[in-house]
Amino acid sequence: MFGALEALSAKKIKMRESKLTTPKGDALFFAPCGNRIEGYWYADHCPHFPNPQPNELTQEQANKIHQLILEKEEKAEGRRYRGRSQSRITGETLGTREFVFGGWLWPYDFGRHYVLKHRVKPSKEFLEFIGFVD
Repeated sequence: MFGALEALSAKKIKMRESKLTTPKGDALFFAPCGNRIEGYWYADHCPHFPNPQPNELTQEQANKIHQLILEKEEKAEGRRYRGRSQSRITGETLGTREFVFGGWLWPYDFGRHYVLKHRVKPSKEFLEFIGFVD
């Protein structure tokens, strides 16, 4: 099953999505509602999303980033969607929720599964949003 954004793409619903790049050429994606998105990954039906890269963080960095994400999630609006997402690293079934806050949208399992467990480094822009300083 797919997350909300994946489901939209899989059903080929035409949505207004913008793709911008950072000065380094990294893609920034915006959800239809205008929010920046983080933690949505490549799939056959979403080829424009990035692949997660595990082990880019030390465990200490992952712990700190995860804590900052949790602090944002306490303030965020939680949304549920039909269907479950699937880990792009392990293939295991993940959640059915996502968070929206401060102009950003990210899946429920992003912090715990990708950042904390697999030490995937979020985008520079998301790290700035959560207040991470290395």
